[in-house]
Amino acid sequence: MYIKYLLVVATIFLSGCISEFEDISTSPEFNGIIGFKYETRNDLLIFGYTLKVEKDKALNGYVIHDFPGISGPEILSKSILPKGSIFTIKKIESCTNCLPFTTTLNFVLDIQSTDKYEGYRVHIGKHVYSVISGASDNEST
Repeated sequence: MYIKYLLVVATIFLSGCISEFEDISTSPEFNGIIGFKYETRNDLLIFGYTLKVEKDKALNGYVIHDFPGISGPEILSKSILPKGSIFTIKKIESCTNCLPFTTTLNFVLDIQSTDKYEGYRVHIGKHVYSVISGASDNEST
């Protein structure tokens, strides 16, 4: 009983935390991924988000997700990233304070097919990366 109570309290406590990430781009398992051009195989959703849900919400970055997408008070905008969009993976990060059963890798991108997202953090989770993986021409930038 005590363990169940502790698990529930820990889950509630951690659900409000802001994820913290460390750069793991130099890990050997990611050789051949970073710096290459990729092309989306189908339309995806791109969401503008804020880290602080308050009256004057500031845009902190964008996250790419497959359909049907995500929702919540931290989502500020929703657009379609069209099939054929070109991007480069700039770095790969691992969550240092996420729960073990959640997606813990982020792929930080530079979208080259539009400058709309320039200057903002744009990332995808590992689950979406598997939908769009495959270097478009296998050339490093």
